[in-house]
Amino acid sequence: MDEGEVSTSCIYTIFNTSCNRRSLGIMTILMEIQYSHDKKKRYVCPGYAYREDSFYDYKKKFAGTEYYDWCGNWKPFQRNLS
Repeated sequence: MDEGEVSTSCIYTIFNTSCNRRSLGIMTILMEIQYSHDKKKRYVCPGYAYREDSFYDYKKKFAGTEYYDWCGNWKPFQRNLS
C-alpha cells in the first residue's frame, strides 16, 4: 500500500484464485478503507479496473466510485444495476 498526504493506494493485491468465492478482494478493499479512515485519509484508490467486464469487477461494487477520463477529470462511475 502506498500512502500519500490525503490518500492511500493499493494497486496490486494478490491472492489464490481458488479462493474467489470468499470475496478476498472485497475484504482487502474494506481493510484498506478502514486503514485509510483510521489515518484520516480522504481518498482510497483500489487500483485498476476496466470499463468492460473483467476479473476486477468486484471493485465496481462500491458506492461513490469515480474514474479518471484521461482528459484530467474525475467522474462518478455509474454502476449497471441490471
